[in-house]
Amino acid sequence: HGPCHGDSRADSAGRADGEGAACDGQIYGVFQGKRPAVDQFPEYPHWFDTGKVVEGWYKDLDYNTKWNFVEDVVENDITLYAKWIDYNEPSKIYIDITDSTDITLNIYQSVSHGVTINWGDGSPDETTSTIGDTEITHTYSTKGKYTVNVWCNDGYHYLGSGYNKPIISPASYILSIDFAWNLSRTSPYALQGATNLTHISIPRYMSEVTIGMFYGCSSLSIEGLELPDNLKIIGNSAFQNCTGLVGTFEMPKTIETIGTYAFAGCKGITEFIFSDLITEFPECAFQECTALKIFNTPRA
Repeated sequence: HGPCHGDSRADSAGRADGEGAACDGQIYGVFQGKRPAVDQFPEYPHWFDTGKVVEGWYKDLDYNTKWNFVEDVVENDITLYAKWIDYNEPSKIYIDITDSTDITLNIYQSVSHGVTINWGDGSPDETTSTIGDTEITHTYSTKGKYTVNVWCNDGYHYLGSGYNKPIISPASYILSIDFAWNLSRTSPYALQGATNLTHISIPRYMSEVTIGMFYGCSSLSIEGLELPDNLKIIGNSAFQNCTGLVGTFEMPKTIETIGTYAFAGCKGITEFIFSDLITEFPECAFQECTALKIFNTPRA
């Protein structure tokens, strides 16, 4: 079992019992008869050492039986063991430069360990250690398709910066994104204007689709949208005017909150299947969903 809070000197396991889950004396509020949430255990990037992340929590020290945060319920005193693995994969952003060869990458980081960027054109890697919102501009020699790789060397970071600044500008150049496993969030409106985005894979560390994240991503399909099974929040206007979402939209079972205008203007969605954790819907969440025929709401 591995360290908590990224402290390599610690050697402790998460504990779940009638009084809560504890790791290094910290209480995570898991109670008997309840399903603990993923973020109540040291599994998010806040708990990782350089080049390592928690792959999961297990019921046994040999890592044979994994705790299922969606289905497993605390029934008695238990000890869970964190399995730490080497991890240094980048976020991959696939772009197609069709006009200006200048692009800007917007990022945020809370510590100065550095974010490294490979622009995919043979130029040297760039590393920035600037704390806070940062804009890094790069000029390609020719138009065409490239893969931009972004590594977070340590610490808390997210892609996009400020408010209403896309991950890549111009956002219309973005074709597809595979986020790194240890990415915890994006900025609001991080992909607004990414009208050519057809696929995105959201990592399990990301518990929220932020405000306006996919606003106007008209080429994104339901098949091209990979959501993690621990997602909790779909923010205001998160999928507004995503007209390429056609058919049945099934929420992850862990969704608790949907924001205002979250799916407004999604004129191709015919059915919504919601988690049983949602008890109410906000104003205008489904405004102008003109093809909607089936509204599956277990508890709302």
